[in-house]
Amino acid sequence: MKAKGINVITALIIMALGFVQTIAAEEAREQPVKAEKYQHQGKLYPPVFFKTNVTALPIKEKLESYNAFTKLDEEAVGSPIRVLALNGAQRKQDAAGFSSAMLSITTLGIIPIVSSKVYRVLYVVVVGDEVISSHHYEMTSSEVQNLWTLDNSQKLKPEEEVFLEQSIDKFLTEVAANEELAELFDEYYLYAPEAAQ
Repeated sequence: MKAKGINVITALIIMALGFVQTIAAEEAREQPVKAEKYQHQGKLYPPVFFKTNVTALPIKEKLESYNAFTKLDEEAVGSPIRVLALNGAQRKQDAAGFSSAMLSITTLGIIPIVSSKVYRVLYVVVVGDEVISSHHYEMTSSEVQNLWTLDNSQKLKPEEEVFLEQSIDKFLTEVAANEELAELFDEYYLYAPEAAQ
């Protein structure tokens, strides 16, 4: 009797996990990705020192393709304006993830581990030692993995790569709308007019 109850509970959990995955997949299909392509207008932004930890995508080349900055230079350490592009991923440490892991362990890996992952992208514009603007974007996704084939690599999933590319458009749009940055860039060209050419 006890074994039958455990089998019923296990079957219900497996069905629930499959149902959640089906709902998530259907929601992802129903919501088309809307990304507005940034078009730079007006004077180019001044040359900046550019630093990044993003390795999954050639982010410097992607940013340069928008022709927004005069130059993104990774060697111009003395430049007064710096742009940092950082990314990182972290698994959520919550009760649902813990329960899923414990359930997978007790079934010797028959039931997969379901966990949530938060992927973050951060762009920071720094002048001197002061952060002038910070642009933070994040997405949450679910991962279903087998206990015996856990993948702890930092490779980006395809939807995270798309999110990273879309964050560039959002970042440049927000920079264009930031009046403080516009004033700062005008002041830069006031003191270094040769950089505008």
